[in-house]
Amino acid sequence: MSNSTSAPAPLRIELADERATLRLAEDIAMVLRPGDAVALQGDLGAGKTTLSRALLRALADDPALEVPSPTFTLVQPYDFKRFPVAHLDLYRMEDPDEIDELGAR
Repeated sequence: MSNSTSAPAPLRIELADERATLRLAEDIAMVLRPGDAVALQGDLGAGKTTLSRALLRALADDPALEVPSPTFTLVQPYDFKRFPVAHLDLYRMEDPDEIDELGAR
């Protein structure tokens, strides 16, 4: 028996339209707990930004929340009532150890 832990297998979900993406974000927001991580990967136009913004708005319980892209800042922190959230854009990271420099762990 091995005591090593491994990352869960990626989940691939194909959604019919933007409305389905918004519903998925709301469902995810309902089950997230402090310490959870959601990682999105996909090509340009895959819906990562749409899902991220909808998820953050659902966590904030504010459909009008401004959600800037962390593309240039790399980390956009939020202090929501349920728990704090760090929205990260890691596309420029070349080594996993670089995340320590962001202070987002």
